[in-house]
Amino acid sequence: MNVWPACIPPQNSSTSSCALTLDQSILSVNTEGALDIAGGTIDIRNNFIVKNGNPMLKKTGNVAIAPGVTGSFVFNTVAYNEAKQNGTPGVRCDSAVATEGNLITDNFGGGAQVLVKNGCDFSGSYTLPGDGNNDVGWASVETLDFHLTDASSLAIDRVATCGTTDDIDGQMRPAAGGGCDFGADEHHSP
Repeated sequence: MNVWPACIPPQNSSTSSCALTLDQSILSVNTEGALDIAGGTIDIRNNFIVKNGNPMLKKTGNVAIAPGVTGSFVFNTVAYNEAKQNGTPGVRCDSAVATEGNLITDNFGGGAQVLVKNGCDFSGSYTLPGDGNNDVGWASVETLDFHLTDASSLAIDRVATCGTTDDIDGQMRPAAGGGCDFGADEHHSP
């Protein structure tokens, strides 16, 4: 299955008590998109959500969070996802979940970047367009290694308050420095 629905509301109800926890995972190369969260509570943190979708993606976003969903979508790396023109290759969020610390960049749809759309407040995340040429300084886009490197200055030590105590590899967050890093990886110098 390419799309991960969190849960389906019970019959005759507009809410759901289902919960989805996704931590320290890699969601990649899913042609129909990465996550389609229809209801319930989410705790999605420290994930690489990369290279999903396609130029004809039918869904509203590679990561779609429906109205009424509660919880958090924090410290995730969402990059190099693709959608049709006027689609959302990044994150379409129609809810008010917590969203700090994400690194959302280099997502493309129909020739233009669409990073985030609708109701979530991504002001505590990095959501600037990238150039598609690894301007973030990840270890290797080609091999899907989205760990930060010494060249990742736009993401390192940028978040004052950490929403999680570890990263995608289970390493301590924050590393030595002035704050936490954007995205799933906390850069620890060798």
